[in-house]
This record gives sequence, structure tokens and C-alpha cells, in this order.
Amino acid sequence: MSEIQQRLTELQSSSKHDSDKVSQLLITNANLTTQLEHHKQSLESSNEKYAQLEEQSNKDKETSLSELNQLQSKLDEKSTKLEQFESESNTHNESISTLQETIKELKTTVESNKKQQKKEQTSKQQITSNLENARSEIEDLQSKLEESNLSIESLNQELTQSKEKISELEEKYKTINIKYQLELSNHREAQNNSPSASTSLKKEKVEDKKSNLKRKRDQEDDEDKDSKSRDGDEVISSTQTKKRRRTSIKSSQESNNHNNNAKEEENVQQEPNQPEDSPKEEEQKQQEEEEQKEEEKENNEDLTQIDQEDEQNITPSQVVKRKRGRPKKDSTAPPSSSQSTSTPKKKTKSSKSPTSSQSTTTVEEVTQSTSTPKKKRKQSSTPPQEESISSQPPSEASSTPKKKTGRKKIQMENAPASPTRQETETEQDQSPPPSSPPSSSSSKKKSNNNNTPKKYIVTFSGFKDSLENYKSKDKLEMIKAITELGGEAYEDKAKDDYHPDTTHVIAPPGVRTLKTLGAAVQGKWVVNARWIKESIKAGKFVSEQGHGFKHSTLPFESKSVFLTSAFSQECKTNSRVKYCEKLVFELGGANRSESKRSNIWLMTNDEKKQDEDERHMSWENLIEFIYPKSSYQ
Repeated sequence: MSEIQQRLTELQSSSKHDSDKVSQLLITNANLTTQLEHHKQSLESSNEKYAQLEEQSNKDKETSLSELNQLQSKLDEKSTKLEQFESESNTHNESISTLQETIKELKTTVESNKKQQKKEQTSKQQITSNLENARSEIEDLQSKLEESNLSIESLNQELTQSKEKISELEEKYKTINIKYQLELSNHREAQNNSPSASTSLKKEKVEDKKSNLKRKRDQEDDEDKDSKSRDGDEVISSTQTKKRRRTSIKSSQESNNHNNNAKEEENVQQEPNQPEDSPKEEEQKQQEEEEQKEEEKENNEDLTQIDQEDEQNITPSQVVKRKRGRPKKDSTAPPSSSQSTSTPKKKTKSSKSPTSSQSTTTVEEVTQSTSTPKKKRKQSSTPPQEESISSQPPSEASSTPKKKTGRKKIQMENAPASPTRQETETEQDQSPPPSSPPSSSSSKKKSNNNNTPKKYIVTFSGFKDSLENYKSKDKLEMIKAITELGGEAYEDKAKDDYHPDTTHVIAPPGVRTLKTLGAAVQGKWVVNARWIKESIKAGKFVSEQGHGFKHSTLPFESKSVFLTSAFSQECKTNSRVKYCEKLVFELGGANRSESKRSNIWLMTNDEKKQDEDERHMSWENLIEFIYPKSSYQ
């Protein structure tokens, strides 16, 4: 029973539970029915809305189709318009291209006109410069013409004076010739009477000869003073005096030879009838012969000296100074080649006849009167050509070649008639004496200059740690290598400091500093780092060719540089004035000029744009001229 009761209780409890569930289900069912009704209402409202929307969409479709049709029509119209615009634009483009071509043609014509204007300006400038040059040349020619007129007047005066002297000499010659003939006749008569009379006559003639020599020397001194006062026309007058001296010397030599030959013939005829001479007379004859030989040597020296003066173009005042500065003739010195060829042969029979001594004295008097005054010639230890060479530097003296004198035909106008010939003969070939070798000191200097090793004084520029092979450690290695190779290396802390003794500047290619530009201006080497590396490998300094740049000739040496006013004013605002002064004038050696005919012009960029002359440079052109970009290696 208990089990049944339990079971009943369980069933009751489960029924209660089921009843609760049923009640809940009923409640949920009621809720679901309400929800279904609500959903039905919402579906009906949504169906109504859908129908309305369909109606609206249909209406919208119709309106949109109509609008699309309208837009399509508009698009068609616009496309037609665009086609029209494209055709018009093509025509416009063609017209624009034609206009551009015409503009280009106009530009080319304008540029050609500008170039023509520039050329005309340059041609005008050249014409003006040529006119200025021509004017200056005309002024120079006028001054030269005036000088030549003055020199012609002075020459005419000298010609008149020389003609007067010639006439006086002719008269003297005539009187001397008459005296000579009278003395010859008297001498022959005296010879027949006594030998003592002949010796007294000889003594008197020797004394007369000495007095004539003194007079002659006094005249020479006076004329030397006069020649110094006429130094302005010394080049022109020297040629005439040289011609006169040549003709007078040659005529005197010919007359001496002619008279000596005649005397020898007379002596040969008179030898059997004449007594023997005393020793005193023989000594006097020997003295007279020696004096005659000395005079002949002096005449030959005159001829050689005249030829040398012709070669060296020496003025008469220099010749006078040279003659006065000569030492006395050394009796032991051998005669020159010209003297030995031109001196007459020794007379073997002249010592036996007293008439020969008498004739020699009279002939000497004739030569003294006919020849132009000259100073007493004294042979120096060195010939005149040696003096001129020794005054030069050793290099010039050794390099000057000898000049050979050709045959010179000399003809003297209005010359006095000589007793033997009236025409002058052609001179013989006379080669100047060989120049003396340079002194031992000069030769030592030469050998030292040839053997002196090439100096290598190296500095650096443009080194940076960011550049390969041009860092600070590379510089230290280069300094060490240069000193080991026998050169000198120094580093200037100041960037703008350039030492003129520098021979090489090591810098990266294309670096333009005051050091590299200064080296280029002074004709020094600007080299790269490869030069030192190659030198280290070779164990000596190798050739710089292929490793750097150097001017073959100094670019500014002895050239005139003109600075325009605009350039100088522009440079005052920056440091270009200092650099220009340093590079062009101080290191380059150029001359500042205010003339527009200078070798180089420095101008601004605006001025250079209107000027195509290569000599006219802007600052950039100047730097490019000093150190061109094409030389970078």
C-alpha cells in the first residue's frame, strides 16, 4: 500500500506539474495567436506598401526613360558640337604651328641681326683701334722723318766739311810731292858729295816725322772730342768714316808697295856706285823699317777692326772707348792672320841704299796727309770681338756663332786722287779672330747649372676626408714619401697662402684654389695623387706627363691687362679684386694698362655677352684660361 500511495503521490505531483505545463502552453498559444494576428496585419500593410512602391517605381521608370531619352538627344547634339569644335581646333592648331614657325624665323632673324650688330661693333672697334694705331704710326713716322731730315742736314754739313778736307789734303799732297822730288834730287847730290850729309838729312827727316806724328795725334784727339758731340748721327756717319778709312788705308798701302818696288829698282841700279853704309846708318834704317812695319800693322788692324765693327754694329763712341782702353802692344805677341796676309814682303836690298830710307819717310808723310785722322793703334790682349762676347753672360757667349765676312766692294765718292790708282779695290776676305773660350769660372757655373738636380718643392690643396686618396692620412703618407724621395713637402695652414718657390701642387682634379691657380699662372705643375704613387713604385720622381697640368708658356708674362670700370666696381664688392691682383699682376707678371689696345681685357658677364673677342674675358673665362677644365686628369 505504501508503494501505491507513494506512486499516487508521485502521480499527483506529476499531474500538477503537467497541469502547470498545460497552463503555460495555453498561455503561450494565446500569445502566439496574438502574434500571428499582428504579423498578418503587418503583412497586409507591407503588401499595400509594396503595391504603392511598384506603382511609384513604374512611374519613376517612365520618368527616367523620358529623361534618358532627353539626355541622349542632348548628348547627340553635344557630340555634333564637339566634332565641330575638334575640326575648328585642328584648324586653330595648324594656324598656331604656322605662327610658331614664323616666330622662330623672326627669332633667328633677330639673332642674326644682333650678331651682325656685334660684328659691326667689333669691326668698328677694330677700325678705331687700327685708326689709333695708324695715327700713332704716322706720328712716329713724322718724328722719324724729322730726325732723318736733321740727320741728312748734318750729313750734308759733314760732306761739305769732308770735301773741304779732301781739297786741303790734295793741296798738301801736291806740295809734299814737290818737296819729295826736290829732296830726292838734293839727296842724290849729297850722296855723291859725302855720307855725313846724308845722315844729317836723315836725322832732320826723322825729327820732321816725329813732329808730324805729334801733330797727327793732337788732331785725332780733337776729332775724337768732336765725334762725341755728334753721337746722335753716329750710326750713319760711322759707315762713311769706315769707308774713308778703308780707302785711305788701302791707298796708302798701295802707294807704299808701289814706291818700295820703285826704290828697289833704283837701288839695284845704283848699288855699284854707292859706298857702304856705316853701322849708325844701318841702325837708323832698321828703325825706319820697323816703324814702317808698325804703321802697316796698324793699318791692317784698322781694316780688321772696321770689319768687326760692321758685324757687331758698334757705334763710333764705343769704338773710341775701346781704343782708349787697350793696353800697349806686346812685342812678343804674334801678328794676326789678317796682318800676315796683307803686310808686304821684306826688302832684301833696301838696307844698302840710303835713298830707300829717304823715300820711306816721304811716303809716310804722304800717307799721314791723305789718310783720315786716327788714334794710335795699340794691340790689346783680346781682340774686340772677344771683348763683346766676354761682356755677355756665359751662355750667350758660347751660343753666339761666328760671323763670316764676305767680299765687300768699297767705292769712295769724291776721294782724293792717289799717286798710283784713282779707284779703290775690293777688299780681301777677312775672317774675324776666333772668340776666346769662356773663363774657367763661367765654365764651372755652366757645368754646375747642367748638373744641378731638379728641385721638388711640393704643397697640397683641396684635401678632404670625404675624398678618396685625398684624406688627411693620405697627405701624411705623401709628405713622408716626398721627403724619402729627396724632395721637400710642406703644408700651409692658411688656404690663401701660395709660396712662389713651390714647384708642384698636389690636388684633386678640378679643384680651383689660389694654390692651384697660382701654380698654373707661374708655369708650375698641378698634379694628382697618382703621380706620387707612381713615384713611390719607381723609387724616384717620375715624369708629370699624364698626371697633371702645366702651361708651356707663362700666360700673363709681359702682357698688358685692361680692367673695365664695371669689372673693377663689381669686384670691389667681393674678394675678386684681391685674387685678380694676386694671380694676374703679382704672380702672373702682367702689366696693368689703361689703354684699350691691351692684350687682355677683364670685364663683367653682361659686357662679355655683347662681346665675342677671345681676348676679352669675364671672371669665369679668366679662371678657365688659367686652369682649363679639359686639363683635369
